[in-house]
Amino acid sequence: MNITQEKTGDLTVTLKMEVSESDYSEKYISELKNHRRKASMPGFRPGKVPMGLIRQKFGTAILLEEVNKLVSEKLNAYIADNKLDLLGSPLANTERDPQDFSRQKDFNFYFDLGLSPEVKIDFKEYSAVDYFKIIVDEDIITTQVDGIRKRSGKPTEQDEVEKDDMIHVKIDELNEDGKIREGGISNSTIVLTSFIKKQEILDQVIGSKVGDVVIFNPLDASGNSTETAAMLGIEKEAAKNMKNDFQFEITKIERNIPAELGEELYKLAFPKDAIKSEEEFFDKVRGELMKANEAESNRLFARTALDKLFDETEINLPDEFLKKWLFVSNEGKISMEEIEKGYDGYNKAMKMEILEKRLIALNSGLKISDDDVKTEIKNYFKGYFLPNQENSEVDNPAMVEQLEEIANNYLEKNKEETKKIYNELFNRRLSEFLKSEMTLLEKDVTHDEFVKEISKYSVPSHDHETEVTDDQK
Repeated sequence: MNITQEKTGDLTVTLKMEVSESDYSEKYISELKNHRRKASMPGFRPGKVPMGLIRQKFGTAILLEEVNKLVSEKLNAYIADNKLDLLGSPLANTERDPQDFSRQKDFNFYFDLGLSPEVKIDFKEYSAVDYFKIIVDEDIITTQVDGIRKRSGKPTEQDEVEKDDMIHVKIDELNEDGKIREGGISNSTIVLTSFIKKQEILDQVIGSKVGDVVIFNPLDASGNSTETAAMLGIEKEAAKNMKNDFQFEITKIERNIPAELGEELYKLAFPKDAIKSEEEFFDKVRGELMKANEAESNRLFARTALDKLFDETEINLPDEFLKKWLFVSNEGKISMEEIEKGYDGYNKAMKMEILEKRLIALNSGLKISDDDVKTEIKNYFKGYFLPNQENSEVDNPAMVEQLEEIANNYLEKNKEETKKIYNELFNRRLSEFLKSEMTLLEKDVTHDEFVKEISKYSVPSHDHETEVTDDQK
């Protein structure tokens, strides 16, 4: 078989594949013989049907199948041997030389190919990238400490309802006369004061004592049918048009009392650290906040730096080829008009994919393997089962086996979460790589200012696995 390449554009080529009878005849005849051995026709014993009849009945279909298999095999081998970096997949060009398998013995096949552009990246040529360092001030540290104290607090019984209390209640639906409805809705549950959004009703509840009865419409109080349904123990649809009042008999009042600062709290909050003093505790909280802030800063930096590279890197595409490929690969389910309308978005996604492939070529450490994702999952669950153990190897064979089973099960059943882990690992490594290569313009910002910077992006942080078809991947 002879294969020649014709350049048809800056990023397109056409391959001509000349197939002669000698290229396929051996396998073609072999398949004819196989069909003859299996064929059964009236008037002939099995396996004794004349070859002429076999060729007449099955010859064209067998020829088509064998030639197509040969062309596909040689086409893929040529692309691999010549290291052609394709966009999309080869498109058969049947207009140049239509084939007639019932008459021809020699064939010419043509395939149009789109080539990935060569992308040059010289980090010194790019403008500086903003790197936002979030200031950890004393107010934020105090707020964080207060949160830790509240989460570690214990509920204690109270005599009178105050804001943020948990109220144990016996709930009964009332009829129009203000009496308990026979066969009406009844439930015992806990109501948080935060459930009540209507100030007028909240004022009734605040100051109530155990044994008191407060009457109101729960849907009116919360404005949320889902929360109302959960509180009453009914279906959401039934709660949507709730018009009746209910009586709430208070049976117990609990208030979460924040834990006191001391070694008991320090050990509960940071079990791996031997914290002895309030100063050490605040320093630890400060350090954890700085660590978390750095992770957030790095995540935003990875996004902004990648966008900077995208905006300042020339990436040309064979647009007409790609539009045609999109139409063909979707088997006509999307019209050319629809493709034209949405092409800008696809064009950008394709360019971003090309840029990322180039970055991975520059730093193989950016390539995330399944084992990398599995290790991340194992480390997460290791922290859950062994909270006091650092990222050292687990020396318990049973635990090693259990973590392996959990990770495999997670990979199989949690595709979306696995994809998030994959993207997080990529962005983490990308951030470290680009921080070492690009010029950073560091800016100190408050947390609120940082949130404003994040809000400039209308979509979540960059998803490494751009949505493309399987062929393009």
